[in-house]
Amino acid sequence: SNGGERLRILDSLGNTGHSVRYADSEGWPTTPDGGGHSLVLLNPDADSNDAANWSASVNEDGSPGQAEPASPPPPVLINEVLANNRSALQLGDEFPSFLELRNPGPDELSLADWGLSDDGGSPRKFTFPSGAKIPAGGYLVIWFSTAPGLPGFNTGFDLDPDGATIFLNSPSGVRTDALTYGAQIADLSLARGLDGWQLTTPTPGLLNAPPALLAPQSAITL
Repeated sequence: SNGGERLRILDSLGNTGHSVRYADSEGWPTTPDGGGHSLVLLNPDADSNDAANWSASVNEDGSPGQAEPASPPPPVLINEVLANNRSALQLGDEFPSFLELRNPGPDELSLADWGLSDDGGSPRKFTFPSGAKIPAGGYLVIWFSTAPGLPGFNTGFDLDPDGATIFLNSPSGVRTDALTYGAQIADLSLARGLDGWQLTTPTPGLLNAPPALLAPQSAITL
């Protein structure tokens, strides 16, 4: 169904081995909705019902029975998120959440009319104004706060420290990147690393820091 439904894989006894409920809105990729592309699972170890864990196939008609071709890298990436800022970074009287974007390309990129949202049904909850740009190989920090007067870009809404999904959408409405996170540890950010996302010390606008040491191995028990 182009509109979405639940698919299940059943064993010989009728038990569900795996299932997914997909949709054509709420942050799910839109080109598979009648556009000829298929939905491709990004990480089989992650939540298969999470819209951020699916992308549109590179080619029309997908790649049934074959490995999915590598997709071209997005022109801009979500690179770091701090959703539970209690004392790590202060701006005036505020301790706002932030998101950092990274431009991995060799050219400056205009972000005019790009959108950020924590609501898949409202992809332009925050829209970058005309003149917004990110330098080649550089970073851009966006604050998430209801407080007025913060420097730079401020979305006007807060990130939920207990968990949310953040969507980055191109001017044409195509989801370019997304991140789903759970309950966050105070004053530690989620940062993109070589092996995936990691907890680290916040470094807005700078190279991501190494993973944070939460406790010595001698303090860990199972």
